Amino acid sequence: MNLRVIWLFFLLIFFSSVTVVSASLPVVLQLNNKHGFEFAGYYAALKKGFYKREDLQVTLIQERSGRSPIDEVISTRADFGITGSDILPARISGKPVIVLSVIFQHSPARFFALQSSGIKKMKDMAGKRVIISQADEALFLKAIFLQDSVSAKNVGISVSSWNNMSLNRGEGDAILSFDVDSKKLLAKGIGLNVIKPVNNKIDFYGDLIFTSESMLQNNPKVAEKFVKASLDGWQYALSHREEIIEYILTLPGIKQRGITAADLRKEADQVNQHILPNLVEIGHVNNSRWQEMLNTLVKLNLVNKNVRLDGFVYDSAYQREEIFKLLLYIIIAISAASIIAIVWNSQLRKQVKLRTDELIREIEQRYATEQSMELAVDAAGLAFWEWNLETSQIRYKGHIAKMGYGPDVKPRNLADWHKIIHPDDLERVNKAEEEIQRGLSSSGSITYRLLDVKEGWKWVLSVSKIASYNEQHLPLTITGIHVDVSSLKNRETELNELTKELLKKNAELETFAFITSHNFRAPVANLKSLVKLYDESDLDAETKESLFDNIRSSIDNLDETLNDLSEIISSKSNHNVQREILNIEKELSRVLRSIDSQLKESGAGIDWDLNAPSVYFSRQYFHSIFLNLLTNAFKYRLPNGELKILIRSFKDDGFTVISFSDNGRGIDLSKFGAKLFGLYQRFHHDTDGKGLGLYITKSQIESLDGKITIDSEVGKGTVFNLYFRNA
Repeated sequence: MNLRVIWLFFLLIFFSSVTVVSASLPVVLQLNNKHGFEFAGYYAALKKGFYKREDLQVTLIQERSGRSPIDEVISTRADFGITGSDILPARISGKPVIVLSVIFQHSPARFFALQSSGIKKMKDMAGKRVIISQADEALFLKAIFLQDSVSAKNVGISVSSWNNMSLNRGEGDAILSFDVDSKKLLAKGIGLNVIKPVNNKIDFYGDLIFTSESMLQNNPKVAEKFVKASLDGWQYALSHREEIIEYILTLPGIKQRGITAADLRKEADQVNQHILPNLVEIGHVNNSRWQEMLNTLVKLNLVNKNVRLDGFVYDSAYQREEIFKLLLYIIIAISAASIIAIVWNSQLRKQVKLRTDELIREIEQRYATEQSMELAVDAAGLAFWEWNLETSQIRYKGHIAKMGYGPDVKPRNLADWHKIIHPDDLERVNKAEEEIQRGLSSSGSITYRLLDVKEGWKWVLSVSKIASYNEQHLPLTITGIHVDVSSLKNRETELNELTKELLKKNAELETFAFITSHNFRAPVANLKSLVKLYDESDLDAETKESLFDNIRSSIDNLDETLNDLSEIISSKSNHNVQREILNIEKELSRVLRSIDSQLKESGAGIDWDLNAPSVYFSRQYFHSIFLNLLTNAFKYRLPNGELKILIRSFKDDGFTVISFSDNGRGIDLSKFGAKLFGLYQRFHHDTDGKGLGLYITKSQIESLDGKITIDSEVGKGTVFNLYFRNA
C-alpha cells in the first residue's frame, strides 16, 4: 500500500501540470471588399478543408464601412488581411505590416466616371473630384496623376464610404475601385467610362495577403500554414470555378446585391487576368517590383529617397533553410574540386622547375600525380562531365566508372544519360537542363537518382555551369560535376522516419496524460471534500462511519484507476516479455477454462479450425488478448439469438494469422472506426465496460511486432484478424 501511495503522490504532482493543446487555432481574415469571386481562393480553402488540414479555424470578415484591413490587422481585431499596393504607403508611414504573398500580379483597381462627366482619360480629371475608400490609396492616386502630368493639386481627393449611386448623386466625379455594378447603373439609364491605371504607365500589385510584425514574431508557423492553405485554395478555385461560384451564391449579401452566376463568371475571368496563373506561380512576390514601385514614388517626389523596404516582404525560414542546404552542397562540391585543382597545380609547378636532364623522372612524377588525383576524385565520389549542346555528346571522368558503366556501355549522349535517370526525377532534370540550355541561368544544381548497375539507385548532386557560348551568345558547352550524396539522403530518410515515430509517441503521451488527469480528478476532489467535511463538522459516529465508507470508495476508485494505468503501461512495453512456441488449441482451452462460468451463462457455441497449429508469442499476452476478445463477445452478443464464435488460424507472408469472428452486435466502423483502439473508448453504453480491452490488445500485439485488423457490421457481427510474427 505504501508503494501505491507514493505512486499516487507523484502522479498527482505530474498530471496537475499537464495542459491540453487546442485542436485548432482560431484565425480571422479581414477582406477588403464585399463577397465575390475576388476571394474565391479563401472560400475554397475553407470549404475544401485546406485550413482545417493546417489546424486553423478561419473566419472571413467582409469589408466594413470606415475600417481598412490594414487598421484591422494592426489593431489585432484580425490576424491576416487582404489589401493591395496601398500597403506600401502604409509601410512607408510606419505601420508595422508585412507582405506574405501576392495573389493579383496586376492591380484590378480602375477609375469609374459617368459618361456625362466627359472624363475619358486621366488628364480629363484635372479640376474634378475623385472618391477613394482608404486614406492609404491617396499616395498612389497622386503617383498615377503625376505620371500623366496631372497635378494632384488640381484634383480633389476625398476619403469616404461610397456606393454605386454616389456618382449619380453628385458626391464626386470619379471613383477609384475594383469594380462598380455597371449593370445596375445601365438599367437606370446611367452610362460609365472606365479608365485603367495599367494603361497609364503605372502598374502596381493587386490583392495580396499581409499580416502584422507582431503576428510574425509570435506565430511564424501559423503565418506559413495560413499562406500555404490559401494558395492551395486558389489553385483549387481556379480549376473548379463553377463549384466555387455555386458556393459564393450562398454567401451573405450576394442575393441582396442582385449578383448572379453570370456576373460571377465574368468576375472570375477578370480575376484570372489579374492572377496570371499560366505565367506566374500563384503567390509569387518579386522584391524588385516593390523596389521599383518605391523608386517611382521617389522620382515623383512623393516619398523621401532614404526610405528602405527591409523586412517588408516575409522571407520564410523554411525557404532559407532549403537555400542553405543547396548552397552547402555546392560549397562542398566546389571545395572538393578546388582542393584537387590546388594539388594538381602544386605538383605541376614542381615539375616545371625540374631540369631537362631529369625528363624521365619528371614523367614518372607526373604519372604519380595523375594517379593521386584519380584516387582523390574516386575517394570524394566525384564525376566530372562536359556536355556539347551542338552534338549532344557527353564526356566524363571519375566516379561514373564505379557505377558499373564500362567503355562499351557507358552513356555517351543526352538520350543515353536520360535512360539511367530515375523516372520520377526525369521531369525535374529536363526542366533544369532546359533552363541552362536556353541561357536562363548560367549555373545550377539539382539532386536526383542515377542507376548504379551494381547497387541500384543512387542519389547524386549535379552542379553545372555554362563553359562557353556560340556566336549568338547561346550556351555551347556546359561542364559540371556529380557528387554521390546517397548516404546523406539515407540519413535524411531515417531522420524523417524517426521524427514521425516521435510525433506518434508524443500524441499518445498527450492522450494518456489527458485521460489520466481526467480519471484522477473526480476521486481526488471527492476525497478532499470528504476530509474537509470530516475536519470541520461535529459529526456523530454514524455520520463519520458513512463518511469513512465514502472515503474508502474513493480510494478504491483511485486504486482501480492505478491498476488500469499499470496495465496500460505494461501493454506498451515488451521488456522482460518471453516469447515461445505456443500450441493455439491448448492455450485457448486454458483461457476458456478460466472463464467457464461466463461461457455457460452466455450459451455461446465455439468452434475452431486451426490450419496453423502454433504461434511464436508471449503466453501472458496471448491469454490477455483472447480473454478480452471472448469476454467482449459475451458482453455484446445479440439479445435474441445464439452466440456463435469461430476461431481459425493460417499462415500468411511471414505471419501466423488467427481470425476471431462472432455474430454479435457489431460496431459501426463509419462512426467509430478512428476511435476503435483508443483509450477508454466504448461503443455500446448500455453494457458495463471500461473501454481498455481493445487498446491493450492492440498494444500487446504491436509491442511484439504484430498487428490487428477489424471488419464489423452492425447487427451481423465482428471479425478480428490477429497477425503474429513468425519466429
